Amino acid sequence: TVGLFVLPWCCVALLYYTVCEWRWGATPGKALGRLRVLQTNRSYPGFGQALLRAVIYNLVPVLPYWIVIGPNPLKFASPAAGNYLLSLSYYVLLGLLFASARRRNGFAALQDFATKTRVVSRAALEQRHALAVSDLQPAGVESYPTVGPFHVLQSLGKAGDAEWIEGYDL
Repeated sequence: TVGLFVLPWCCVALLYYTVCEWRWGATPGKALGRLRVLQTNRSYPGFGQALLRAVIYNLVPVLPYWIVIGPNPLKFASPAAGNYLLSLSYYVLLGLLFASARRRNGFAALQDFATKTRVVSRAALEQRHALAVSDLQPAGVESYPTVGPFHVLQSLGKAGDAEWIEGYDL
């Protein structure tokens, strides 16, 4: 009966990650860290992708517990040496999920490769506002002296042997 109590909590965790990443592209923790889960086309993952990400990340590390202990988690309470190894298996499997993370692949974990998604910084997605381009040219700039491709508009001052000048490039 204890195992039947644990199973709904696993489903709640899967549902939490799936819905948050599917609808908003991030769980509250990722949003606080300014991270987003996106597909390669920069849209939020679909429901199936978000569910598969959640299954891989949440269920793969605890799979050895379910295989060894079965439906009775009270068996894990015994102080056997195997239980310590079983505890380490969670961290080993969790580390293996991120073993593929390299700079050249955008630090993608196995769940990212399986679902064709990436966790990206939200700040990197923000675009700058385009500057207004003025088509106004200074009047009669063609008659000014030139330095290379620049027409000299005025002298801004001298600093030692150098002179600062304002120029305009047609």
